[in-house]
Amino acid sequence: MATGQNSSQSMAPLNTEAYGDALAHIIKVEISEGGKQEQVLGQAWLVGYNKLITCGHVVDAQLDDLAALAVRFPKSGSQYAISEIKLHPNFMRDPQLNQLVKFDAALLTVDLAFPESEASPLPIAYDRNLPTQLSLTAVRFPTHLGQFSSLNPLAQMGRLLGPLRKQDNFHLLHDLALSPGDSGSAIFDEYTVVAMHCGDTASLPGLNLPTTSIRLCLSIDALKELGVQANSIVEEPNTSPSTLPLVASFFLAFLTAFVAAAFYLGGKEVDAHKVEKPAIEPINVQFNRPKNGYMLNEKCEIVIKPRSSCYVYVFGEAPPAQARASLIERLKRNPSAREVKVYRCYPPENFDNLALINKGDIGKIDRLGPFPLKVNDKPDKFHVFAVQPELGEMKLSKAYETQGKEQVMLDDTKTMQTLIDRKQKDPDGIIHTVMDGPVADSRLGMAPPEN
Repeated sequence: MATGQNSSQSMAPLNTEAYGDALAHIIKVEISEGGKQEQVLGQAWLVGYNKLITCGHVVDAQLDDLAALAVRFPKSGSQYAISEIKLHPNFMRDPQLNQLVKFDAALLTVDLAFPESEASPLPIAYDRNLPTQLSLTAVRFPTHLGQFSSLNPLAQMGRLLGPLRKQDNFHLLHDLALSPGDSGSAIFDEYTVVAMHCGDTASLPGLNLPTTSIRLCLSIDALKELGVQANSIVEEPNTSPSTLPLVASFFLAFLTAFVAAAFYLGGKEVDAHKVEKPAIEPINVQFNRPKNGYMLNEKCEIVIKPRSSCYVYVFGEAPPAQARASLIERLKRNPSAREVKVYRCYPPENFDNLALINKGDIGKIDRLGPFPLKVNDKPDKFHVFAVQPELGEMKLSKAYETQGKEQVMLDDTKTMQTLIDRKQKDPDGIIHTVMDGPVADSRLGMAPPEN
């Protein structure tokens, strides 16, 4: 978990190549007697099925002339028309500072084809903790170096400098050295997008900022109003101190001051800035598509990326109606069938050793025992547990078995409850996250049957 002492040089560089397929340029096309001319207005990136995000100021002048705009993906060279632009509901230019745009975001609808239709949106998680001096990385295909100067996106590193104004959690300042044409660039912390670069408007006269190297970005949380769904979960342990009664707090403060003074007077050195590292770092859980971008019965994939080595266990909790319907069908074929309220997704059957995922590695869920993981019309609820290695691994039972002529998932409520109990006994050593699974969008139809 990032702290106020975080250095921009301490963060491991992002694998920018992994995000290239999701990054695009907003192009303005002008046709004159001299021929066809194209100008890159800004950056854009995938946030959902046929949806991209960019800055509102990049496209608002062309709202009545969408034919003059296009979206181009530098990685493939594919170019698409924009069918709809939706500005942020609170988008406006500051009446006192005309160039300063508030809630500078726009959602674009584009009918994508392969390979962009299969590209994964950038990872988004809302309500993140963003302390001042947080290390940031902007990922984009820069235009000031030449429109197609790189086959892979480039990264620019810097820091978060805090809010533009007090009590404003949406408009933030940063010092990343971005240039004209970079407006709309996605800005990451260690893993997810946390903001979008909006330009150099923060250096306008009237804001009383000390240097022109300070720039403006919009918090990712502002995209909620545009209907952009989160596709990642980063569970951040609670590192705040426990609440103590006032008398105990006063006594503790007095005792600490007394002991510190005694060490000082005795000539001893005291490390006043020692910070205990959390027992376990955040864990990221991401679907391979936005949760509303799946067809019925389409295969789904869940990727788990912990920031520190840990044992990972994932369970699915089917909706009661769905579980009962499944049981009724199985009882018709096998009278001894049992109800499955909780099923284990990870680690897979007969691979208990996969529970330990080392820092930098990934765990992947694309099957439930012998069955491919598919999306239905009702959301499953997933429980993700990350366990500190020192606490040891769980002894797992079977996740599925053969009953008659079919293989069925087995109920694993007992194992999940054991982990919940362990979490209560050791809250600092275990992370427990609950998240909804994807739901099929009826407008997308049904996935074709497998050959």
